[in-house]
Amino acid sequence: MTSFEDCKLLQLISDSTTNESLHKNVRHITFSKGETLLKQNDFANRLIYIQKGLIKLDVSGQNSKFILRIISNNNLLGVTALDDKNFYPYSAIAIKETTGYSIDAAFLKEQMKHSGPLLDYLLNQWGYDYKEICEKLGHTGTHQMHGRLAKTLLYLSSETFHQENVFDYISRREIAQLAGMSMESMTKILKEFRHDRLIEIDNGKIFINNLEMIERLANIG
Repeated sequence: MTSFEDCKLLQLISDSTTNESLHKNVRHITFSKGETLLKQNDFANRLIYIQKGLIKLDVSGQNSKFILRIISNNNLLGVTALDDKNFYPYSAIAIKETTGYSIDAAFLKEQMKHSGPLLDYLLNQWGYDYKEICEKLGHTGTHQMHGRLAKTLLYLSSETFHQENVFDYISRREIAQLAGMSMESMTKILKEFRHDRLIEIDNGKIFINNLEMIERLANIG
């Protein structure tokens, strides 16, 4: 049996199927910077477990683009491939070289029928994704731009990205899209934060100087 010591999901899958079936339906894959892993509105026939890298989740409308989240190591993409609608609600694009596993959706659905622990894992992942999306949309819809940018800076400065130096890979435009505002508005507010010494910018990286005030802005909007 193949060993996947670094990935709980693949351990659970390997426990519920044969080695031959596992190798047939789960493939290790590398994505280059800028490569699309999943495309919004495409037929959802696979999930991707991110082993190492950085991914942005884009949602595009008729005249706008919004970044839902930045995904880092040890995360699962495309959980919606397991429901009956079978279309991806977002595009997933690598913002640095990324490695992971491509998992056939029909195969995973079948394994869910025979493994309670695997089903629990995927339901928890689904619930986590739903909660994250609801919180992000709720914050974007109810907070002013200063609060949205403060929340975004806290997010990008969180422990999740400490090993990745996310500011080395994400552009100012992508920060604006993540905060749900125009590039011009983001640049203006970023200058205000810097003038008020709430943040410091060094070689493109943004450092929070006044955590208490940034957190207050993020909370009250």
